[in-house]
Order: sequence, then structure tokens, then C-alpha cells
Amino acid sequence: MKKIALLNDFKEYAGAEVSIQSRLACVPPHLTVDFKLPTDDIDYDAYDAFILENVTRFGPDQLKPIIYDKPYVKVEHDYGYCLKRNLIDCRNCDMPCPAVTAPVIKDLFEKAKVVISQSPAHMRAQQAHLAGWKVNFDCCLTMAVKRLPENKWERKKKTIGYLGTLWAYKGIYEDIALAARKSDYHLDIAGRIGYVKPPYPQNVTVLGPIEDKWKFLAEHEYFIHLPRMLDPCPATVTEAILMGCKIIYNANVGNISFPYKTRAEWIKAAENADTNFWKKITNIFNT
Repeated sequence: MKKIALLNDFKEYAGAEVSIQSRLACVPPHLTVDFKLPTDDIDYDAYDAFILENVTRFGPDQLKPIIYDKPYVKVEHDYGYCLKRNLIDCRNCDMPCPAVTAPVIKDLFEKAKVVISQSPAHMRAQQAHLAGWKVNFDCCLTMAVKRLPENKWERKKKTIGYLGTLWAYKGIYEDIALAARKSDYHLDIAGRIGYVKPPYPQNVTVLGPIEDKWKFLAEHEYFIHLPRMLDPCPATVTEAILMGCKIIYNANVGNISFPYKTRAEWIKAAENADTNFWKKITNIFNT
């Protein structure tokens, strides 16, 4: 039996953490996987291999024993080499990002058996940005749905929904601007993290947190996501597709780079995502 430690900055936060907990729920019987936070002690010799997900909150001393002495896979939900956690060219710094030039970060990517990106578009962006690095890239759909709820809700015509992080870089204000030009449509904005600055047009409602995401998606004809920069694979876009919403998107939505053309293909991919992830891990670590 192989024993693996999975490191991530948070246990519960947003889409990345939801997908991680989903995968942990279906670990194959021949593997043991322990979840580790930055505040946890790690007995490095107790593990045969490691999965490093979002690890920007782990210090170099915590990562070096893995990078230089253990087999591991790096899973990229956003851009793990960026000090600001999720943006390339974020313009928060007036100099090249020091994380990209830090030896431990470069080695973190180059010494990984595989760096798994969240979508084909995400992988291509990373390959371009880290062109001088020798990284073994791969990608897989990390967002999974085991069973869709029965759709018992009535879809309302000319309604648009947004569900996710309420930050400007997610395109919230672009969504509102589009709604202002389409006054015969109504836009509902939902999310528990972030803030949307008023005033809002009369056809825009900011709901804040909601209890049932599936009900929210099923009741809207459209789902909108117009991020200002590449969003690798937002879970809510996949969930909206699975619930039959029409998607309003731009080229920064990484999900659209997957080759799935029909809702049935998306459902099959989401249902098999966790199994396919562990098949990949099993092959990589030869378990």
C-alpha cells in the first residue's frame, strides 16, 4: 500500500478545495492519502509520495524535504508560482515576480514528476509563461460531480446568473455593464467571498451567499463569466453547463478549451474526473 500526503493551503475555501475534498472521498483502496495544511507537522519519512496542490502558504523549509528528496506531483488550480496566488501579470508589483526567479519555486516545478494544469488553456498559458523551465506538463479536469441533482426547478427566461468569487478580476463589473445594456434581462450575482460595489442597475440583484447552488443555476437561462484574466477552470462554469445553462463567456474561461461539445460529454467527464485523476496518480507513482 502506498501512503501519500496531499498538501494544500486551505482545507475549505473555494473551488479548488471543493474539488480536492471530492477527490479525497474516492481514494482507491490501495492508497492512503493524508491531507496536510501549512500549520500541520509532516513526518516526511512516513510517506511514499506527495501531491502538492496550492502551496503558496507553505514555507521553503516545509517544501524542500519534498522537492529534493521525495517523488511528488504538483497540481495547479491557479498559478502557484505567483506571490499573489492566482494571476499572471497581476500588476500588483512594479518588478518581475520574485516567486518566478526564486530557486525553490523553479525547482518545485522542474523536479515534479508531473505538473497537472486545470485545463488545456491553463496548461498552454503556463508553458508559455515558464518557457525557460523544464517542466513535464499534463492536464485533467479536476472539478468532479458524482451525481447531478434531479432538476425540479423551473428555468426563468431572460435571466442571467453569476455564482463565484465577488472580486473585480472575475469580471463582476463587466457582467454588470453588459446587464445595463440589456435592460430586458435580469442579472443575479451570488457569492460568499468578496464584495460588489454599488450602485447597481435596476435589472441587477446582488444576492450574496446562497443555500442551493444547483437550484440557483437551474433557475437561470444563462450563466455569465467574463474574467479579466485567464481563469483556469472555474467550477461554477462546469456546474452551469451540467445544469443546462447557456454560457456567456470570453476567451479567458479555461473550461471552454476542453474538447467536450455536448452536455452529455461534460456530464461523463465530470462523473469520471475523480477516477481518472487517481488513475493518473497511480500510473505516475507506479502503485
